[in-house]
Amino acid sequence: PIHQASSQVTRAREHIAQLEAKYPKFRALMQEFEDGVLFYEVMNEFVWSKANKDTTGLKNFHADHKTDFMWKDRTEAYIIECDSKDIALKAQKMLNNGVAIDSLTKVLNKDSKLNARVSKGKYEKGENKILEGRTLKKGVNNYFEHNKKFVVVNVIDFLKAQPKELKEARGEISLAYQNYLEKVWLEDLAKKYPIVVNNDVLYSLGK
Repeated sequence: PIHQASSQVTRAREHIAQLEAKYPKFRALMQEFEDGVLFYEVMNEFVWSKANKDTTGLKNFHADHKTDFMWKDRTEAYIIECDSKDIALKAQKMLNNGVAIDSLTKVLNKDSKLNARVSKGKYEKGENKILEGRTLKKGVNNYFEHNKKFVVVNVIDFLKAQPKELKEARGEISLAYQNYLEKVWLEDLAKKYPIVVNNDVLYSLGK
Protein backbone atom coordinates (compact mmCIF):
# COMPACT_ATOMS: atom_id res chain seq x y z
CA PRO A 1 0.00 0.00 0.00
CA ILE A 2 2.84 2.41 0.82
CA HIS A 3 4.51 1.70 -2.53
CA GLN A 4 1.20 2.27 -4.35
CA ALA A 5 0.62 5.55 -2.55
CA SER A 6 4.14 6.70 -3.38
CA SER A 7 3.59 5.85 -7.05
CA GLN A 8 0.29 7.73 -7.08
CA VAL A 9 1.95 10.81 -5.59
CA THR A 10 4.72 10.63 -8.19
CA ARG A 11 2.21 10.37 -11.04
CA ALA A 12 0.19 13.24 -9.61
CA ARG A 13 3.29 15.44 -9.45
CA GLU A 14 4.20 14.55 -13.02
CA HIS A 15 0.67 15.34 -14.16
CA ILE A 16 0.75 18.72 -12.40
CA ALA A 17 4.14 19.48 -13.95
CA GLN A 18 2.70 18.76 -17.41
CA LEU A 19 -0.28 21.03 -16.75
CA GLU A 20 2.01 23.80 -15.53
CA ALA A 21 4.12 23.52 -18.66
CA LYS A 22 1.06 23.59 -20.89
CA TYR A 23 -1.02 26.22 -19.11
CA PRO A 24 0.79 29.35 -17.83
CA LYS A 25 -2.27 30.52 -15.84
CA PHE A 26 -2.42 27.20 -14.04
CA ARG A 27 1.31 27.45 -13.30
CA ALA A 28 0.81 30.92 -11.86
CA LEU A 29 -2.11 29.68 -9.75
CA MET A 30 -0.05 26.78 -8.35
CA GLN A 31 2.83 29.14 -7.57
CA GLU A 32 0.45 31.46 -5.74
CA PHE A 33 -0.90 28.52 -3.77
CA GLU A 34 2.59 27.30 -2.82
CA ASP A 35 3.64 30.82 -1.81
CA GLY A 36 0.54 31.09 0.36
CA VAL A 37 1.26 27.81 2.12
CA LEU A 38 4.89 28.80 2.65
CA PHE A 39 3.86 32.21 4.00
CA TYR A 40 1.42 30.59 6.42
CA GLU A 41 4.03 28.12 7.70
CA VAL A 42 6.63 30.84 8.22
CA MET A 43 4.19 33.21 9.94
CA ASN A 44 2.93 30.39 12.14
CA GLU A 45 6.46 29.45 13.22
CA PHE A 46 7.81 32.92 13.88
CA VAL A 47 4.66 34.83 14.93
CA TRP A 48 1.31 33.12 15.60
CA SER A 49 2.45 29.90 17.24
CA LYS A 50 5.21 31.67 19.14
CA ALA A 51 2.77 34.24 20.54
CA ASN A 52 0.48 31.47 21.79
CA LYS A 53 3.19 29.26 23.29
CA ASP A 54 5.68 31.83 24.60
CA THR A 55 3.95 32.63 27.91
CA THR A 56 7.10 34.18 29.36
CA GLY A 57 7.50 36.46 26.36
CA LEU A 58 3.83 37.45 26.58
CA LYS A 59 4.16 38.30 30.28
CA ASN A 60 7.31 40.36 29.64
CA PHE A 61 5.61 42.16 26.74
CA HIS A 62 2.64 42.99 28.96
CA ALA A 63 4.92 44.21 31.75
CA ASP A 64 6.72 46.54 29.31
CA HIS A 65 3.49 47.88 27.74
CA LYS A 66 1.06 48.08 30.66
CA THR A 67 0.02 51.63 29.87
CA ASP A 68 -1.10 50.49 26.40
CA PHE A 69 -3.85 48.38 27.96
CA MET A 70 -5.80 50.53 30.40
CA TRP A 71 -9.16 50.43 32.09
CA LYS A 72 -10.93 53.78 32.23
CA ASP A 73 -12.58 54.92 35.47
CA ARG A 74 -15.07 52.23 36.49
CA THR A 75 -17.94 51.68 38.87
CA GLU A 76 -17.98 48.30 40.57
CA ALA A 77 -21.56 47.59 41.56
CA TYR A 78 -24.49 45.26 42.00
CA ILE A 79 -27.48 46.26 39.86
CA ILE A 80 -30.87 44.92 41.00
CA GLU A 81 -33.62 45.37 38.39
CA CYS A 82 -37.02 44.93 40.03
CA ASP A 83 -40.42 44.31 38.49
CA SER A 84 -42.22 46.76 40.78
CA LYS A 85 -41.63 49.70 43.09
CA ASP A 86 -42.57 47.61 46.13
CA ILE A 87 -39.91 44.99 45.32
CA ALA A 88 -37.31 47.72 44.76
CA LEU A 89 -38.11 49.30 48.13
CA LYS A 90 -37.84 45.88 49.76
CA ALA A 91 -34.49 45.25 48.06
CA GLN A 92 -33.20 48.67 49.10
CA LYS A 93 -34.23 48.10 52.73
CA MET A 94 -32.68 44.60 52.83
CA LEU A 95 -29.38 45.87 51.43
CA ASN A 96 -29.29 48.73 53.95
CA ASN A 97 -29.78 46.13 56.67
CA GLY A 98 -26.76 44.18 55.45
CA VAL A 99 -28.56 41.26 53.81
CA ALA A 100 -26.28 39.36 51.42
CA ILE A 101 -27.11 39.37 47.70
CA ASP A 102 -27.70 35.60 47.54
CA SER A 103 -30.16 35.76 50.42
CA LEU A 104 -31.81 38.85 48.93
CA THR A 105 -32.54 37.18 45.58
CA LYS A 106 -33.99 34.10 47.28
CA VAL A 107 -36.41 36.26 49.22
CA LEU A 108 -37.37 38.58 46.35
CA ASN A 109 -37.80 35.78 43.83
CA LYS A 110 -39.62 33.41 46.15
CA ASP A 111 -42.90 33.83 44.25
CA SER A 112 -41.41 34.50 40.81
CA LYS A 113 -37.93 34.53 39.34
CA LEU A 114 -38.98 37.59 37.34
CA ASN A 115 -39.34 39.76 40.44
CA ALA A 116 -35.70 40.78 40.56
CA ARG A 117 -32.65 40.26 38.37
CA VAL A 118 -29.21 40.88 39.84
CA SER A 119 -26.04 41.59 37.86
CA LYS A 120 -22.58 42.48 39.08
CA GLY A 121 -19.74 44.09 37.17
CA LYS A 122 -17.06 46.71 36.84
CA TYR A 123 -18.53 49.20 34.40
CA GLU A 124 -16.64 51.83 32.43
CA LYS A 125 -18.38 55.11 31.68
CA GLY A 126 -20.90 54.60 28.88
CA GLU A 127 -20.76 50.80 29.13
CA ASN A 128 -24.00 50.36 31.09
CA LYS A 129 -27.09 52.36 30.12
CA ILE A 130 -28.66 51.94 33.55
CA LEU A 131 -25.75 53.75 35.22
CA GLU A 132 -25.28 56.37 32.51
CA GLY A 133 -25.86 59.90 33.73
CA ARG A 134 -26.51 58.82 37.32
CA THR A 135 -24.97 60.48 40.35
CA LEU A 136 -24.25 57.53 42.60
CA LYS A 137 -22.70 57.20 46.01
CA LYS A 138 -20.72 54.32 47.44
CA GLY A 139 -23.07 51.84 49.07
CA VAL A 140 -26.82 51.40 48.57
CA ASN A 141 -28.47 54.06 46.41
CA ASN A 142 -32.16 54.96 46.35
CA TYR A 143 -34.16 53.14 43.70
CA PHE A 144 -34.96 54.83 40.37
CA GLU A 145 -37.02 53.91 37.34
CA HIS A 146 -35.39 52.79 34.09
CA ASN A 147 -37.18 51.32 31.07
CA LYS A 148 -40.27 50.42 33.13
CA LYS A 149 -38.13 48.66 35.74
CA PHE A 150 -37.25 49.86 39.23
CA VAL A 151 -33.53 49.70 39.86
CA VAL A 152 -31.46 49.59 43.03
CA VAL A 153 -27.71 50.05 42.69
CA ASN A 154 -25.29 48.97 45.38
CA VAL A 155 -21.91 50.55 44.59
CA ILE A 156 -19.03 48.48 45.93
CA ASP A 157 -16.30 50.87 44.81
CA PHE A 158 -15.27 53.57 42.35
CA LEU A 159 -12.17 52.35 40.53
CA LYS A 160 -9.70 54.81 39.04
CA ALA A 161 -8.11 54.21 35.64
CA GLN A 162 -5.56 51.42 35.89
CA PRO A 163 -3.65 48.92 33.71
CA LYS A 164 -5.47 45.74 32.74
CA GLU A 165 -4.12 42.52 34.18
CA LEU A 166 -3.02 39.89 31.69
CA LYS A 167 -5.89 37.57 32.66
CA GLU A 168 -8.39 40.41 32.12
CA ALA A 169 -7.37 41.16 28.52
CA ARG A 170 -5.39 38.16 27.33
CA GLY A 171 -6.88 38.18 23.82
CA GLU A 172 -6.20 41.88 23.27
CA ILE A 173 -2.66 41.64 24.65
CA SER A 174 -1.87 38.45 22.70
CA LEU A 175 -2.91 40.15 19.45
CA ALA A 176 -0.65 43.10 20.23
CA TYR A 177 2.18 40.68 21.02
CA GLN A 178 1.68 38.95 17.66
CA ASN A 179 1.90 42.30 15.88
CA TYR A 180 5.05 43.11 17.85
CA LEU A 181 6.67 39.77 16.94
CA GLU A 182 5.79 40.28 13.29
CA LYS A 183 7.30 43.78 13.29
CA VAL A 184 10.53 42.56 14.94
CA TRP A 185 10.76 39.61 12.54
CA LEU A 186 10.30 41.83 9.46
CA GLU A 187 12.89 44.29 10.75
CA ASP A 188 15.38 41.43 11.23
CA LEU A 189 14.69 40.20 7.70
CA ALA A 190 15.23 43.69 6.31
CA LYS A 191 18.62 43.87 8.05
CA LYS A 192 19.72 40.43 6.86
CA TYR A 193 18.34 40.74 3.33
CA PRO A 194 18.33 44.42 2.30
CA ILE A 195 16.23 45.25 -0.75
CA VAL A 196 18.24 46.47 -3.72
CA VAL A 197 16.34 48.12 -6.55
CA ASN A 198 17.86 48.00 -10.05
CA ASN A 199 16.59 51.34 -11.35
CA ASP A 200 17.65 50.63 -14.94
CA VAL A 201 15.50 47.51 -15.06
CA LEU A 202 12.65 49.18 -13.13
CA TYR A 203 12.37 52.17 -15.46
CA SER A 204 12.71 49.98 -18.54
CA LEU A 205 9.45 48.22 -17.62
CA GLY A 206 7.42 51.29 -18.42
CA LYS A 207 8.88 51.71 -21.88
